[in-house]
Amino acid sequence: MYFSIPKNLDFSVILPILLLLFVSDVLGHGRMLDPQIRIPPGDQNNGFTLSNGPTRVEPCAGNPQGPVLSNFQSGQVIPIKWKITAAHKGNCSLQLSTNGQDSNFQELKFFPNCADTTGDFSDTVKLPDGVSCQHGTIRWVWNALLTNELYLDCADVSIGNGGNSGDTTPVTTSAASVTSAPTTTLLTATSSATATPGIVGKRQESDRRKMKMIRMKRRKP
Repeated sequence: MYFSIPKNLDFSVILPILLLLFVSDVLGHGRMLDPQIRIPPGDQNNGFTLSNGPTRVEPCAGNPQGPVLSNFQSGQVIPIKWKITAAHKGNCSLQLSTNGQDSNFQELKFFPNCADTTGDFSDTVKLPDGVSCQHGTIRWVWNALLTNELYLDCADVSIGNGGNSGDTTPVTTSAASVTSAPTTTLLTATSSATATPGIVGKRQESDRRKMKMIRMKRRKP
């Protein structure tokens, strides 16, 4: 299919319109607000267009580690805030990695139906007792079922061990894969941070089955 472009077309008028359409397509999703997330260069001045968008790049949407922006203590109850600007059916998970390598993520809390409506949302999460790190990662994962999109935000944090931040106790984990990338299991709040394998994997498998059923219903006349 071929079409001709009028010679008198004013690109100075058309280009801003195209840019607005592009930005509106990238915007309108969701991201974690607190703890403060890693932000790609220039993204903050551009309305968090990249942080809001879906990704397939794990573990942290391609954003490398940055400086620690939030400091906590083991066993502390911390606030979690997130923003949804376009509602998509799906579930969210808050996860923790303490090895300084953005891997071996542990689930701290599961948020079912976290994005059914738009707006700003908040909750609290208790960090596990006896677990500390000088440079860890708190990751917010949103699985949008209907659109089959994955949203990832990561925050660089430190967790002190009862005021003695010099000692670090990484979370130990048994292998339970979420995807082909990072390993994720359910954290239990004990001093040894014992992991319960398979919880997150089962949830994601359940989500995939739900999404498949929804698509099959949509195809029926």
